[in-house]
Amino acid sequence: MKKIHKLALSSKHINLIEIMIYVTSTIVMRVGFGKRYEDGHERREIVRLLGNLQSLITDFFVADLWPGLPFGSLIDRLTGKTDWLEKYFQDLGSFYQRLIDECLVNDENTNSHDQEDQDIIDILIQLKKDHVSNPIELTNNHIKAMLTVITIYALDLFIFLMV
Repeated sequence: MKKIHKLALSSKHINLIEIMIYVTSTIVMRVGFGKRYEDGHERREIVRLLGNLQSLITDFFVADLWPGLPFGSLIDRLTGKTDWLEKYFQDLGSFYQRLIDECLVNDENTNSHDQEDQDIIDILIQLKKDHVSNPIELTNNHIKAMLTVITIYALDLFIFLMV
């Protein structure tokens, strides 16, 4: 809000798309990851990851058009899309792993399970720990996949609502 207020008081041109991306990413990060990322390197990294995620979803892969044919994945590999996809998911996986590790460390340090302060990662980690009530054994890869799906749908919903 401070940034929007500061921009409104200045007489400079304002890029509404940047502001919409800023607001959307702030909401998604706060609700999904339970953290505030102020302007800086971490924030730019997350906005880059979320932007790449949107690009990845809308990009065309030949292997998606003809999944049974072997030349489809060959074309994607030759164009570099497969390498880009693998590198992106490694970056996203390491980002999610850092978030999971931070939540586990914070959980060990605080030992409080206040439901008011829990974010999505805390809830998923709690589901992972509850082996008795949960017949499916969750792993960190399951949590990362669910975070990716939640992030995709949250971003799409906010962008749809802003348009």
